[in-house]
Amino acid sequence: LPPEKTEENLSALIHLCPALQDDLLATVDQPLQVEKDAKGRDFLVCDYNRDGDSFRSPWTNQYTPPLKDGATPPPRLRRMEELANHVFDAYRERYYDGGVSSAYLWETEDEGGFAACVLFRKEAQGFSDAGEGDGRWDAIHVADVRAARGGRAMYQLTSTVMARVRTSEGGRVRIAGSITRQSEREEAAAGDPDHVANLGRMIEDMELKLRDALVQVHFGKTREVFNTLRKLHGSRLDRERQDMQSSLAAALAARAKVG
Repeated sequence: LPPEKTEENLSALIHLCPALQDDLLATVDQPLQVEKDAKGRDFLVCDYNRDGDSFRSPWTNQYTPPLKDGATPPPRLRRMEELANHVFDAYRERYYDGGVSSAYLWETEDEGGFAACVLFRKEAQGFSDAGEGDGRWDAIHVADVRAARGGRAMYQLTSTVMARVRTSEGGRVRIAGSITRQSEREEAAAGDPDHVANLGRMIEDMELKLRDALVQVHFGKTREVFNTLRKLHGSRLDRERQDMQSSLAAALAARAKVG
């Protein structure tokens, strides 16, 4: 199904099978939505900060709409969550030059371990020469952190990026795609700030890999299809290039035999 219609298709599935709503929301990645907390700060919503129909802001630790007795992280994880949001907000400003970021932490069954979700969303409009077109980038990073021996920790990261580009300059063009990758790494972690730093490095590396993969797989494939439909230089020039390459290869092979 087209990635840009994920929300529409997911809503239709939930309408058909209301009993599967929680399972579908927990397993299907969809474009991120923005909410405002009581202090007017933007934050991203997902299944990891949802309790019923309300969502917890990582900045205020309160729910929107207001919810009594909503789930919140314990004090240690809350302190680490606050640090993570400040760190990834600076990361967002550096790499995205705008957009919205949010980070959420929660307890797991592993002693000394926890889980984290880091989200980024960026939208752009009017980026073409004619001032037209729009694009969107949604990144979802979910990490499971487990304590290891000798002051070390094991990090398992699952990352999904959904990208969409639309332009009407010279005709309508719409490209959308998503990609998911996993990585695992063991790092030294003497204290909670080390966990945030280690996750930051993993996410930075993963986003660079995902960006390159999207460019090669989706945008590169689009270029390949266009070249198949209509060649840029024509078949004659292609044949001349192939003949030249064959001649050069034969000449080099003959020289190698003589030597």
